[in-house]
Amino acid sequence: MSVGNITIGNEGHVEGSVWTEGTLNLGSLGDGQSYLIEGAAYVPNPDDYSAEDKAKVKEGIHQLPIPPGVVIPPLDFSIPILSAPEPDPILPALKIMAIAEGEGHYFNSSQTIDLSAGTWNGIYYVEGDLELTCSTGEYSGQAVFVAGGKLCPPKKPGDISIPKNTLISFRNKGDFLGLIAKNNISFGQNNTVKAYLWAGETVELSKNTNLQGYIICHEFDASKECTIGE
Repeated sequence: MSVGNITIGNEGHVEGSVWTEGTLNLGSLGDGQSYLIEGAAYVPNPDDYSAEDKAKVKEGIHQLPIPPGVVIPPLDFSIPILSAPEPDPILPALKIMAIAEGEGHYFNSSQTIDLSAGTWNGIYYVEGDLELTCSTGEYSGQAVFVAGGKLCPPKKPGDISIPKNTLISFRNKGDFLGLIAKNNISFGQNNTVKAYLWAGETVELSKNTNLQGYIICHEFDASKECTIGE
């Protein structure tokens, strides 16, 4: 879901539907690939798209707003730590909640956090940028990580980054990982990540990224051979 543009690169694969208030940019299909998008695409003006592009979307390209009678599966973007799903998180409130949870939940400068180092529960708020690694490939807990940026020097926009060749899988049934960035969320190449993403600006997936989860952002850009699904 994007209020800006969505770009699906060459040989990309979305296991679901997409909604954009901007432009949908579709790359080329790979050998033996039938569709870039397995569901439907909803855009402001379907007539802007060629027959070739429409053929890359299994359930077709349709007009926004959603026509009456069309049922869209609800986004399961619920955050267990919060009282209700938050489509537009209020960063100051999340900061207060993180501080209230005690030591180790609020950081007043940019951080690099290894998600495999223990079990994570609650809200973790970073006053700056956040890099997430996962040295063992396994994450455990129910947590939301927030990069809120920093206005005073050294200024930070509030980005979340995941370096290349990172695996983030869930150790236990019921684990949850939410990532909220004031600015951008970016993935390096060759990543497999299970997480739910909210970005105030852009979500960018580099080549060979496999994301299992949902995305809410202003702009979305997926490079070649990316897969997105639940």
